[in-house]
Amino acid sequence: APNLAKVDANEALQQVSFTTQLNKIHRCDAVIENITEKVTVKQDLYQKMDEICKPDTCFIANTSCISITAIAAFTSRMDQVIGIHFMNPAALKSTVELIAGVHTNQDTIQKAERFLSELGKSFVSVGDFPGFVSNRISHLFMNEAAFAVQDRLAEPAQIDKIFRECFGHKLGPLETADLIGLDVVADSLDILFESYHDSKYRCCPLLRKMVSAGMLVYYLLWEPYQHNQKSVEIQQIYPTRGVEDTTSSEEVNSEGTLSKFDELRALNPDIKGWITVPNTPIDYPVLQSA
Repeated sequence: APNLAKVDANEALQQVSFTTQLNKIHRCDAVIENITEKVTVKQDLYQKMDEICKPDTCFIANTSCISITAIAAFTSRMDQVIGIHFMNPAALKSTVELIAGVHTNQDTIQKAERFLSELGKSFVSVGDFPGFVSNRISHLFMNEAAFAVQDRLAEPAQIDKIFRECFGHKLGPLETADLIGLDVVADSLDILFESYHDSKYRCCPLLRKMVSAGMLVYYLLWEPYQHNQKSVEIQQIYPTRGVEDTTSSEEVNSEGTLSKFDELRALNPDIKGWITVPNTPIDYPVLQSA
């Protein structure tokens, strides 16, 4: 966070303990949960944490869309469960959403506020309905942007350019979806749709198709793609800059493609390269994290 003093990274890491064993959290005063956005998976985890942790341990849910009251109901300590929605990337965002459930008590709220103060983050307290404020609105942007791509209104870069240069957003809706991960976006849309039964939250078929295919980002390069009855043969995976491949530098760098790649790679180090598929009219994004 911008308000925190700089510290030596190695020194900080020495004060952090890492484990894959859930029972190691038994002495924690507070636990921040940040697992996949699936209700059944969260329910299983919270029930286990409820058994493992001290009676006075607070649970902090970093959920994107699931109601804090619903999460609290998985435990025997509904008054000690609160939501803190950290924005992505959490280390660079100075503000969070703070969400109290129906049963969250004042002591838990005050502990969460003190914790955020120690992190140098400010907060906005919002009501407990699925999606809260940020994701009820932002996921509509991302989903409708996917429909715009599906309907061939524009390419992803054009859509994001409109949001960045016309509206002043730092990232466009499709860039934001890439940063989050399309699978997480789709899961969140499913929760919003199930929660409100409002058709505006229906997941775009193209988005669903990409997730099913394991293609979890729209960028970094769009190649013309044509549907046919035969399976499409992947021609080549183009790696990042500095790795030799058979593609000319002119092709890789055309229209700033590599610049866009580098920009998004900085946001998501897991992105290794992109896949190209032959042929003409734009139909389907073919990029995925490798």
